[in-house]
Amino acid sequence: MAVTKILARKGRLDVGINYVLNGDKTEERVLTAHLNCDPGRECREMLDTKRAYGKEDGVMYYHIIQSFKPGEITPELALEIAKEFAQEHLAGYETVIGVHVDKEHIHAHRVFNSVKMSQGLLFPVGLFLRGGALRGLFLFPFGQQGHNLVFHFPGRG
Repeated sequence: MAVTKILARKGRLDVGINYVLNGDKTEERVLTAHLNCDPGRECREMLDTKRAYGKEDGVMYYHIIQSFKPGEITPELALEIAKEFAQEHLAGYETVIGVHVDKEHIHAHRVFNSVKMSQGLLFPVGLFLRGGALRGLFLFPFGQQGHNLVFHFPGRG
């Protein structure tokens, strides 16, 4: 059964990106992908977006983690699902994806800019958390794959 978390992060963007892309966890970055940003320039591009819209304070990025029980999914399928989700639901946000295989369970990470590239809008996480909208958003990739989901939103009971 997959467990999904979404975390708002105010810390340094490079720390989150480096964690997701860690070669020791992602088979030397084979299990990584980028959306709307270039490898090696992802942090600079996200910070440039923030500067362009004067949104350099507060939440720097969001971190979505989906953890699977051992044997539930292959690393390649986890990466494909993470990429499909990002393309469908994070269009316009610079996003870094990494599937970690350093533990007994596979887990997919997405770190994405809190500011939308083209409009400077902040990611509307509150909209998704209220009324279960985020639940429907996450059913997109897993409902098609037949996985069960458990949702965990830190600080939300």
